[in-house]
Amino acid sequence: MRESRNLYGFLTEKLRDFRARQAARPPEIEMDAAPIVTGTLLQDPEFGYKPGPQFKEILAAARKAQQDNAFTDEAGARQWLRSLRED
Repeated sequence: MRESRNLYGFLTEKLRDFRARQAARPPEIEMDAAPIVTGTLLQDPEFGYKPGPQFKEILAAARKAQQDNAFTDEAGARQWLRSLRED
């Protein structure tokens, strides 16, 4: 009986530690979340990109930025794209 109490205490402590580590982690965008920056957004009159080789580079950079939480919605994505033009 005593061993089961020790095991219960051990498992309870491990679960508490796990939950604390999970709570301390920053939120992440799921890898399979839909991309926010798309070719359609790049062709928006505000940005005016034409389809071509640069599309792939910009979309890849945008995907990485989205995964790094540089933006989480279209408004943030638009701001991110504007910053590219300023550089």
